[in-house]
Amino acid sequence: MKTVTKNIKSNNNFQRSIYDPSLDHLEGKVFFKEKLEDAKEFLKKYGLPKEAIEILNKRALSKQ
Repeated sequence: MKTVTKNIKSNNNFQRSIYDPSLDHLEGKVFFKEKLEDAKEFLKKYGLPKEAIEILNKRALSKQ
């Protein structure tokens, strides 16, 4: 898992990701379960917009 450090002593303020092995145990865990459940309910009720489905289909085809 990666952490982000910010360079504040330079004019080049950009975020640089570095690998932090101590965070590997958090890989794939859900931190905001209530938001995830809300999102799942929303998708069950309303579905995905047509544009999002087209983007997902293009990505799936490009990986094959």
